[in-house]
Amino acid sequence: MKQADHHDDVRGALGAHDVHRLLAENEALRSAWRAERRRASGVAVAVSDGLAEVDSDGRVLLANDALAQLLGRDCLEAVPAPVFLRTCTESPMHFDQLLADARANGEARQACRLKRAEGLLLDVELSLVWLHDEDRCIVLVRDVSDQVAALSALAATRERFYKAFHLSPDSININRLSDGSYVDINEGFTQIMGYTRDDAIGRRSTPGDLGVWVNEEDRARMVAGLLERGEVVGLEAPFRRKDGSVTMGLMSARVIEIDGEACVLSITRDNSERYAARQAILAERERLRATLGSIGDGVVATDAECLVTLLNPVAQALTGWREIDAVGQPLAAVLGPWAALPADQPVTVANMLAATDGGERQVVREQEDGQAMVVAERAEPILVDGTVAGLVMALRDVTAERKLHDEMQRIAKLESLGVLAGGIAHDFNNLLTAIVGHAEMARAEYDSLAPIGASESVAAHLRDVEQAAMRARGLTQQLLTFAKGGAPVREAVALAPIVAEAVSFALSGSNCRCQTTLPEDLSLVLADPGQLEQVLHNLLLNAAQAMPDGGTIAVEAANVGARELVDLPLEPGDYVRLSVIDQGVGIRPEGLGRIFDPFFTTKPQGNGLGLASVHSIVRQHHGHVAVRSRLGDGARFDVWLPVASVPEASTPADESGARPAVPWRILVLDDEPAVARLLSRILLSGGHSVVTTSRGDEAIDVWLAAERGGSPFDLAILDLTVPGGKGGAEVVAELRRMGYGPRAVATSGYASAPVMARYSECGFAERLAKPYRRCDVESMLLRLQRADTGHS
Repeated sequence: MKQADHHDDVRGALGAHDVHRLLAENEALRSAWRAERRRASGVAVAVSDGLAEVDSDGRVLLANDALAQLLGRDCLEAVPAPVFLRTCTESPMHFDQLLADARANGEARQACRLKRAEGLLLDVELSLVWLHDEDRCIVLVRDVSDQVAALSALAATRERFYKAFHLSPDSININRLSDGSYVDINEGFTQIMGYTRDDAIGRRSTPGDLGVWVNEEDRARMVAGLLERGEVVGLEAPFRRKDGSVTMGLMSARVIEIDGEACVLSITRDNSERYAARQAILAERERLRATLGSIGDGVVATDAECLVTLLNPVAQALTGWREIDAVGQPLAAVLGPWAALPADQPVTVANMLAATDGGERQVVREQEDGQAMVVAERAEPILVDGTVAGLVMALRDVTAERKLHDEMQRIAKLESLGVLAGGIAHDFNNLLTAIVGHAEMARAEYDSLAPIGASESVAAHLRDVEQAAMRARGLTQQLLTFAKGGAPVREAVALAPIVAEAVSFALSGSNCRCQTTLPEDLSLVLADPGQLEQVLHNLLLNAAQAMPDGGTIAVEAANVGARELVDLPLEPGDYVRLSVIDQGVGIRPEGLGRIFDPFFTTKPQGNGLGLASVHSIVRQHHGHVAVRSRLGDGARFDVWLPVASVPEASTPADESGARPAVPWRILVLDDEPAVARLLSRILLSGGHSVVTTSRGDEAIDVWLAAERGGSPFDLAILDLTVPGGKGGAEVVAELRRMGYGPRAVATSGYASAPVMARYSECGFAERLAKPYRRCDVESMLLRLQRADTGHS
């Protein structure tokens, strides 16, 4: 049937009135539909989300501008094909499944990613509503990129927090601020404190519960800091582990809010090793301070700016600064004169290091009492990573050491001089012996042969020769004090008569007077009387020469105890201090160190041997001599002599004018012919028989021949020194080895060994020092013969 016929049939069936009504209703429906479409278009334009209308095949029928902006393209340009949203999604099948779900259920919702025009993916949420009566679907596209990014960032933050919280080696825990109960703990808390989550969650950290806090006041300090500032940083406190042991922790905490409740997030680092290391450093620092306080050297430390950082007690005493006042002060201000740099050089770390140059330098400073103090300085850099960060200076008072060093140098000089002096004295004494002896013999013979009333000029000349020779003997005695052969013959000596004799002789004719102060209980000293008198004589002469205008010289003596001997180079024991004090011009500081040197003198009339011989004699007496002086304020010489262990001093018998009663047969050994002839004449004049020899081997042969021939010698007078041959000591020793016991007398002007001082130990019965006179020989023989008869 044709369509027109069909319409005609419909019209015929319905009637004209019904057709008109149906057409009107249809037009009204069309108008309503168009109005609804306009409203939908208006809504689509008004909403900010992307909006599209698709048919059952997914073709876009309508799309708003928001969707175009989201996707970066005109969404209707693909109408009617291809299916636009299907191609925009990451998976076309995913959109088809979503569209089918909406048709079946009336709606569907899904998050997915759409492709923008430039290829970027966009996170969106698709909401589909199916219109069954129209067989189409409304699609709402909402951009959720920001939400997705925020959620992703939140997830990353949560991941980082989780890792930081649970993987940190430090103890991290969350506690309620109100009561300290644990909300959460990490694995680090378990490792350090020993508590598991089951042990800790819900329990309190206070001493009444788990007792993690050892001291409640430490927790109170943390809470106070949190309430005041909201956080606490670097709180060091002891914490108790589950096993009861205590560890040191370094805690930082902050107030956070969890579910509206104030909590404390705290991070505690196990600080035990650092605490122990710090305690060890503090202990080491204390040990260092104690060490620096106990050592005898001064120690000064500075920073790189040469400001003082440390000053030990000895350095405080040397500088006069207290450490509390010195710290932070420039080194130049604290050291003062001890810095001792040239005027154009400031006191810096570099200059002080350069001044010592890795070694030691000595700085001399005059003290208030006029005495010089010598301080040895050594500086070392403080290096930090190879950079000089300051310096450490060691200051050592070497005054006593310097004096000892000077003393040793002086002794070395004296020993060197002794070798020369001994040789000179030996030869000179031989000459003096001949001069004195022959002059004495000549005068005696002249007196016996000259007629009465003859001129006295010859005798006077001979007496002058004797006196001049005896004065020369005093010079050789001074030379002998430097030689080993000048060793003293020590005995117990009372000082009072020695002092009186020396004062009388040394100050005779002088315009100086002497004031002596000698206590009654003054101990006897162990000394050679002659050499001790020489010491006093030289000191008194030196004092008188220092006061050309006259004045008073004080001579004092006292028994001294061990306390006074602490800084003196003396062996332990009892000593007497003998002092000679003048009011003279004093001694310049530069001269004090050389005052005892041989041939050093500040006086025009001096020969430089007086004080040198004093020093040598006192040293050989195992004593000590020292001087204190300030220019213009006089000088004080102190001599320490060992106390004698015997109760009384010996007094020699008066032997003047005595002669031996029995003549002897005497062997003489002397390499000097003039001396041998003199001694022979002296002995012959006494009625003795004499045989002279000049060599030691010859003397032995003569002695042995006399023994074998039945006419042995009664005595041998043997010179100790025979150049190039055996001396007297070797002759006696040789005869003793052969079984003989010769009675011998040692004679010498010098001996390299102290035989003259210990003659009896070397096998001699007596000694005869050169130069000698006839009376000396006769006195020696008399003592020997008295010993034979038992008389004293």
